Amino acid sequence: MLLRGIPALLLVLASLGDEGAPLPAPETIEKAYHRLESLRKTPLAGPGSLVRRKERLAFLAEAALAIHAKSPAAGEDLLRLAELCMDGGRAAEAGPFAAAYLATAGGKEPLPHAGTAHSVLVRSLAAGGKLPEADAAYEAYRKALPGAEGLGPVGKTVADAWLAAGKPAEALARYRAAAALLPRPLQPGSGGPIQALVESLAFAGEVDEARKVAEQALADARGDSQMEPRFRSVLRRLDMQGKPFPIPALDRWLAGAAPTEEGLKGKVAVWHLFSWWMNPPPTPLQDWSARLEEGAPRGLVLVPVTRTGGFDPAAGKFVHGRKVEEEVADLEKEVRALGWKGILGVTDAGEWFHALLVRGLPMEVVVGRDGKVVFCQAGSETGHRLALLAAERALAPPPEAPK
Repeated sequence: MLLRGIPALLLVLASLGDEGAPLPAPETIEKAYHRLESLRKTPLAGPGSLVRRKERLAFLAEAALAIHAKSPAAGEDLLRLAELCMDGGRAAEAGPFAAAYLATAGGKEPLPHAGTAHSVLVRSLAAGGKLPEADAAYEAYRKALPGAEGLGPVGKTVADAWLAAGKPAEALARYRAAAALLPRPLQPGSGGPIQALVESLAFAGEVDEARKVAEQALADARGDSQMEPRFRSVLRRLDMQGKPFPIPALDRWLAGAAPTEEGLKGKVAVWHLFSWWMNPPPTPLQDWSARLEEGAPRGLVLVPVTRTGGFDPAAGKFVHGRKVEEEVADLEKEVRALGWKGILGVTDAGEWFHALLVRGLPMEVVVGRDGKVVFCQAGSETGHRLALLAAERALAPPPEAPK
């Protein structure tokens, strides 16, 4: 989630360079946008980098809006300002700027960056929960630029908004439409819409269709070093659905003993696999912890599992040869700081993670009262929302038999 309402102190911190020296504020919206492009091209590196990048983006958005307040944006600067706001956590303000840019065409000649403007407008409306408006804007995007490569990913954004509103059936229809618009062979950025469709189908009980979609995607991505392993792990998770989930023999359990089959019998268990060093709050673990307050009396059990790997929070990096006992002490401290007080499973060097073909964290396995997997996802915000819904559905009492 992008940062909102950044206080002045945070903006000052965001303007600091790696050595702590303040970066000068951009003099123009165009210069702010060039910095945005540079940040987009800079690979994420190291724990905490995501937070630092969000702070920089928020700083650029604030600076651009301050420039706009003194001298209103026009022409290409309208779109630049829209993108700065969108990336900087000011989605509500991004939409009107994108719409104003599109209006400059007067319905005549196509604009050089019309696709980007349509995308920002749709995503802005979706982020604000304006679902009918987002649908309408997306349909306008499709009609204006029917062959645009961004149609699939932007369609996923709209579907995600419907899912966030608690309407998984409406979201599924939109995930289907978004995936159908992806270019073939698959291009970078196609993995997200396809994985969302597969997960949404699996949640709806359409596992056979989900498998066909994943298998076709794997065939289309053959040889791609990023997407091929991703779709293999998606298929591995589909294979788990509907089957028993055995309790793993982990290296250690903190704050309690390992769960047992007898102890989980008749319960809804959520196995939450996560990397302890990449969890700035709010986290999915905290989402589940909040659900426990109401769900535990109905039989909800949360089993978090993390792994060691040599990370040293004091150094902010992985240290080769670091003692496992030292890392375990650090990871427990970090997890407890997130508010989790229950048992915590730890696997050394992630052997169990590798056995499950985990690619993307957190991974969440929802096991029903009968001990069988009802839903499984990894590394997907869409999947996380569906996992929450799957657990709630599994907790619901069975419908009464007709009399």
